Amino acid sequence: IVPMTKVSLNPDHLQTFITSLNDLADAAETAKNNIDNEIAAEGEPLNPFPSDEMMRISTAIENVRNRASELDDCKRKIVEVNESGVGTMDADGAITLEVSDDINTEEEMASWAQGSKDGADLVAIRTGKTPESKRTYEEVMASIRDNQAGAAYAEGVIDSIGVENLTNFPFRGSGDVVSDQATEIAETLGTLLASASRRWSKERAESVAETLAESVDGDVPNEYGHITVLNAMLGGHDADGDHVNDLKFNRYLLIGLAEHLDDIDLDDVNAEMHKSQFYSRAGMVLPDGCTDPMAGVLDAMGNNRFAALGYLAPTANDGSVDTSRVDALVGRKWDSTGLAGFAGAVAAAVALRRRLGARAVGCSAVSWGSSGVVVCPVGAIWGLYSPGVRDAVVPPAPRRGRCSAGDGAESLCAHGGAGPRVPAQPGLRQRSGRRKAPGRGVPQGSGPCTGTRRGGPAPSSHR
Repeated sequence: IVPMTKVSLNPDHLQTFITSLNDLADAAETAKNNIDNEIAAEGEPLNPFPSDEMMRISTAIENVRNRASELDDCKRKIVEVNESGVGTMDADGAITLEVSDDINTEEEMASWAQGSKDGADLVAIRTGKTPESKRTYEEVMASIRDNQAGAAYAEGVIDSIGVENLTNFPFRGSGDVVSDQATEIAETLGTLLASASRRWSKERAESVAETLAESVDGDVPNEYGHITVLNAMLGGHDADGDHVNDLKFNRYLLIGLAEHLDDIDLDDVNAEMHKSQFYSRAGMVLPDGCTDPMAGVLDAMGNNRFAALGYLAPTANDGSVDTSRVDALVGRKWDSTGLAGFAGAVAAAVALRRRLGARAVGCSAVSWGSSGVVVCPVGAIWGLYSPGVRDAVVPPAPRRGRCSAGDGAESLCAHGGAGPRVPAQPGLRQRSGRRKAPGRGVPQGSGPCTGTRRGGPAPSSHR
């Protein structure tokens, strides 16, 4: 449950107060000018001239005008939000909105209001309506892209759409075919979620994580397809091409998500994805969308070492380290997208352990050396090498034995056997500002992210 606060505003009453502030500033400006003129007319009788005092008066007048301008901007945006269908207005003209508890200042309120308005307009457009602002989809998305880095703004957009609706929202208005806008919207929602989440409390982040996970867990029909949206929101953001997720999410959001998403039965997801449309409970999927519930959240952990370590190898009160999750994930039926996310998360966790000077710990699949190097025994997992931690290169000729990366780079090393069936090839996760089709270079049907679907309902094995 997201903590919200009711905010009431009567625009007419606030306008009266704003006008009084401007009148006060005008009166003070007139009085100051009269003093200046009298001093000039008397031939500068004051010695020394009170320049400091006059400067303070000018500054005070400017502060009053700025305050009036800020309040007027906030009032205008709240009125626009209400005109977009958000909030209510009583018979006296008072507007009431429910605002996140994280909004604390007038500036944040104005940013939240702008985000809420853009979110409401996007909802209207995606449901086939014309927003009050008459803006087009392109104009609304341009405004969102311009403001998406602001936490209060991002909170406003998310509040308008609803956390519980984020993973199904890109499919709205699509009919039987997923529109070309769906992936763009999903990726943008991910950026907004990252921006908003960074200042959330642990409790708020965990609450949002639970809500998001429940929207994709398959408890009701057509939810499994939403996994593709969640993965697009969390993973694959790599505009600079360094193979590290560009987005920084709240650590508790990522840990909470992973703890819920790892309960989803991957085999059940895959089974539903390969049923005919008539029988499948998967619902709509994004074009080339990844259906492994863990792919996106692990990719995001690659840029949050605390989240990666907190999930993969949490430390108990007695100082012991639990690596059972690594054991379980090593045996998962990965494809290239999910595996790269997992390896990046492990590398991020190891990098933090090295920084903290933690002692070496072990599990059956991975040795977490105190030097920060991961050493994997035969048949463990395919790996990632790189000074940048995420520069993915799979050895072209895996060798038997144990290995580790040189120059202090974190690595995961794979040596045939029980490793995932991913082709040994360099450039496992090469991207250039856009999400790579998850299944490129992977045999058809070898995993949940093979990219064989082009959108719309879940694929049929009989078509």
